[in-house]
Amino acid sequence: MDAQLEEYLHMYWMLNACTTTIAQLMMYYPSDPSQGSPFDTGNLNVLSPQFKQITAIQGDIIFQAPRRFFLQSQSGKQSIWTYGT
Repeated sequence: MDAQLEEYLHMYWMLNACTTTIAQLMMYYPSDPSQGSPFDTGNLNVLSPQFKQITAIQGDIIFQAPRRFFLQSQSGKQSIWTYGT
């Protein structure tokens, strides 16, 4: 299953990434559906074996990474607050 996800990431999200980079990324996103997004829902919301794994990766790429980049770039220039759970 991980090979399918690695191929998907290479084809649609990380076109110029080498296989080593994608393999390193996969270490942070285990193939255990209970650990994927939406988090703390166990095996609920599993539409396919890789669904929650893909949504965790996409959530980090689309939401978390830009948010963190913005916060880091503005840090020290103005007061910044962020809310988390």
